Amino acid sequence: MGTVSQVEHLPAQDLLHVTTPTGEVLVPFVAAIVPSVDIAAGTITVTPPTGLFEPVDDDDPPSAPASPE
Repeated sequence: MGTVSQVEHLPAQDLLHVTTPTGEVLVPFVAAIVPSVDIAAGTITVTPPTGLFEPVDDDDPPSAPASPE
């Protein structure tokens, strides 16, 4: 997805600055989004939520919650 260019240490959580072909993305360095770091291989696995690395189409209406039966 990109290259980590900086790690910012903040009081609440750390942020990864990831440089991508479309610009810089700030990724919260939490287990839900960054489940593994392989220092030897120089890789970080990222499971980003929708919209973190790509724009979300504002024309799509939000999905309605399922109604109980």
